[in-house]
Amino acid sequence: MPINKPAQKRTPQGTFKTMIDEPLARAMHKDYADNGASYGGLSQKYGFSRSSIFEAFQRYGFKTQSARTAKLDAKILRTMTKLYKSGKTLSQIRSQFGLRMHNSTLAAHLRANGVEIRSQAQNAALRWKSHREKIPRILEDYKEGTGVSALAKRYGVHESFCLRWLRRNGITIRHSNDPIYSFEGRQQNHNRPSA
Repeated sequence: MPINKPAQKRTPQGTFKTMIDEPLARAMHKDYADNGASYGGLSQKYGFSRSSIFEAFQRYGFKTQSARTAKLDAKILRTMTKLYKSGKTLSQIRSQFGLRMHNSTLAAHLRANGVEIRSQAQNAALRWKSHREKIPRILEDYKEGTGVSALAKRYGVHESFCLRWLRRNGITIRHSNDPIYSFEGRQQNHNRPSA
């Protein structure tokens, strides 16, 4: 059954503004709070702008969520929480789920779910612990002929990280004209776009 929109009223400034009465706002809020409808969904269903709906919720004292924390599915949020607690960074989680949001937005979602967000120093310590475990494999793979670019991609680190630890361990860095240079490394350099 279609919902009839109340008549528009002229404001003192001469513009038109549609008023949402309390019973209608209550029905909208039920969809919002109980059924998880977004402001966009409410706008389509009831025929009001998102800002009008938000203002009506404010006017009648209905609780609203921040736009930053209102859009993630509860199941996905639980999975993200587990990943974050296991040591994944906000950037890694965003990348894994293909999210187009800022780290601070994802952090707000996690905080709303009761997660304590790590400091930059804590993240750096976790990253170092993860990278440190990769160093022996990087050294071994390089000795077997794998190029630096391929190693960086394989182990999810920066090329400079690989080079630093190769040098610290006394390993001579190969160049593309060295006969021992791997086919994999030559192929990567060949495919690299020219400047």
